[in-house]
Amino acid sequence: MRTALLLLPAFCLLPGCIAWEIRDEIALANRRVGATHAELVRTNAELATVNSGLTTTNAELATVNGRVAAVTERIEKVDANLAGTNARLAEVQAALATTERRMVALYDTLAETNPRLLTANDAMERLRILQEIAASLQRTNRALEPLSKTMGSLNSTMSFFGLAGAEADLTAVAATPGGEATGGGVEVAAGGGSAATTPVATTPAAAAAAAPNPLVGTWLMVHPAAGGAAATAALSGGASGAGGGAGAATLGNVLLITADGRYVLAEQGRITGGGTWTRERNVLTLTPAGDGAGASGATGAGGTAPAAAPSPGLRFEVLTLSTRTLSLRTGEQLRVFARP
Repeated sequence: MRTALLLLPAFCLLPGCIAWEIRDEIALANRRVGATHAELVRTNAELATVNSGLTTTNAELATVNGRVAAVTERIEKVDANLAGTNARLAEVQAALATTERRMVALYDTLAETNPRLLTANDAMERLRILQEIAASLQRTNRALEPLSKTMGSLNSTMSFFGLAGAEADLTAVAATPGGEATGGGVEVAAGGGSAATTPVATTPAAAAAAAPNPLVGTWLMVHPAAGGAAATAALSGGASGAGGGAGAATLGNVLLITADGRYVLAEQGRITGGGTWTRERNVLTLTPAGDGAGASGATGAGGTAPAAAPSPGLRFEVLTLSTRTLSLRTGEQLRVFARP
């Protein structure tokens, strides 16, 4: 534009119509340049507006970029957490596999333990029965205390009644080897009468060398505790003596085993049965005597007793035998005896 203004005076000095045409062209150009200037000013304003919008957009993009960076950081943290979770899940899976193996081993152990528990239950049942027997023995001991005092009083008065010799005979018979007396023996009648007694010839050396038979002596039935004549009849194979009816003592049956191979059953001091006994290892055989006699072959003052009818022997299995207790079993029945 400055160039056009500088050329305008020079064009005015040119002659004729050419100058005027040039002037008109320059004026037209000036008008076009003014319009273009106005357009440029408007364009600059619009560009300024666009520039301001771009600045705002850039600021907003920066904010968005910051938020995207924060989201990206959080996503990275989530990825890291997911990686840790995957690792922990792998550990949990391994632990579950180990637990499964242990559970299988535990199941096998339980399969082996169940039969043992059944065996333990059987043992506990046996222990319960033994505890009941022990309680019965304790009750019997308490009930027999007065009887023990009475027997002690009787022993202390035996010399007064002249029975010391009979006591010595019984002691000598118990000490004779093989359970047989030399030159005589002791017999007890089934009906509760007096027994024929002959002196026993033995030497102190033989008595000292003889080993006492633990079966010989007096036994009291403590289990079953009911006792009574029915139990006595079952033990004696159905034989019953004088006084073997109802109303028998509830303390249990009395079994007297002598060293000469005989036995006697009694209730409340009354003889209810008897016969001979033998033992082979752990089998005890009781052979009841014939009806009307407590011991076969007894010789009294009036003559020889009639021969007893043969009776089948009762076989008992000796479960336990000690100085204080005796346990016998026949079939499914168990009987426990104790010393008075």
